[in-house]
Amino acid sequence: MKNNVRKLFVSVLFLIFAAVIFAGCGGNKHLTKSRDLFRDKDLKGAIDEAKLAVKQDPKNTEALSFLGKLYFEDKNYDESIDAYKREIEVVPTDIQAHYNVAKVYKEKAAFDDAIVHFKKVIELNPKGKLARESEKLISECESGKSSAASAPKQNQQVAGGVKGQPDPKSGGKPSQPQKAGGQKTPPKNIDF
Repeated sequence: MKNNVRKLFVSVLFLIFAAVIFAGCGGNKHLTKSRDLFRDKDLKGAIDEAKLAVKQDPKNTEALSFLGKLYFEDKNYDESIDAYKREIEVVPTDIQAHYNVAKVYKEKAAFDDAIVHFKKVIELNPKGKLARESEKLISECESGKSSAASAPKQNQQVAGGVKGQPDPKSGGKPSQPQKAGGQKTPPKNIDF
């Protein structure tokens, strides 16, 4: 009789454990849908679903990280930074989140902020791959800071016109930096 009670108890415990595990898997359908939309190249739809995923679970670091990535891909750097910073609030030692937010800051030319987070990556895991990459990127940020300091503050000359000033060739839109041959420079991709 004791063995039957024990077997029943173990079986019930196993079923409860399995239910909890499976409930957690795929529990955020919005995040799954967001990933599907991103794969289908529907960036706006992916962002909307990722925002719903974060609303459903504001401390879901996976959803926050993916939302940060989506905003970066959409060139909405301020929202990307916000998502990564919220992820860092949940897990202050998240090396990847610090690295990602640093890359966004670097893309925005907010070099001091980028350096702070690259240094945090190094502090958290000094021998890791991201630490080695962060050391290189800190050097680039330092170079960027010195280049920005020596460049004129307004009316920087870029191919096709003056940066920030209407470009007559583009119908009055501000000119953008361009590569040789007149191609516009695409934003750098972030490593996730």
